[in-house]
Amino acid sequence: MGRRLAVPAVLMLLLISLTARLEGADRYVLKVAESERFGPILTDGEGRSLYIYTNDTVGPSGSVSNCTGACTRNWPPLLADGELKAGEGVDAGLLGTIEREDGTTQVTYNGWPLYRFARDRNPGDVRGQRLGGAFFLISPEGTPVEEERQRVVEVDPATLSALMSNGEQIFSSRCAACHGNRGQGLVGPAFAGNSALARTDYVVPMILNGFVEHGMPPWRDVLSDWEIASVATFIRNSWSNEFGPVTEEEVSAMR
Repeated sequence: MGRRLAVPAVLMLLLISLTARLEGADRYVLKVAESERFGPILTDGEGRSLYIYTNDTVGPSGSVSNCTGACTRNWPPLLADGELKAGEGVDAGLLGTIEREDGTTQVTYNGWPLYRFARDRNPGDVRGQRLGGAFFLISPEGTPVEEERQRVVEVDPATLSALMSNGEQIFSSRCAACHGNRGQGLVGPAFAGNSALARTDYVVPMILNGFVEHGMPPWRDVLSDWEIASVATFIRNSWSNEFGPVTEEEVSAMR
């Protein structure tokens, strides 16, 4: 009886081993995913977004990763110890590798060393885009993705007018001292012509949670969803910005 039971057990072990090998192999396949916000972007074999660091050294003489030490805690390099494969839409001719200073092998694309972002938990997450003005998603053509597909929420004219009017009052009383009464920036960053304001998922959490290290307090316990939607709408649509309104529902979903 014991010997007969051993056969299925062996088969199960073989199946588990084969599955692990297939999953492991898939890690070294670069793929293309369609981001609703940014269009076609590169991902790893598990569907996690890949980024480049514009402070890396990339040139005819070779590439060097300048994201080392503490940097890699937030930006783990995409490493490979197996054969790289190009998925559909990926240019195999742009795939390559470099040796990092610690002796590990990092995947490159069009010369750019590739990274994941530690806070991207699931396929489709793009929380690392534009962070520090230096980390960007990468396109299948091998170029940094810098533009976002603008998603404009539709509201009726009366609601938009109310959001802008209320937002202007809140900005004048609570924000202008740091960001300038014309959005030109003072101790805080400028809002005028600031493309980062296109990202609702950047603007709203920043207002909610603040940026205490740089002196900006959190407003989540001070301002209502309507008030945060108002001031976000105002800064996104003033001083040559045209990024559309923010609604109460959007703010509520991000609290």
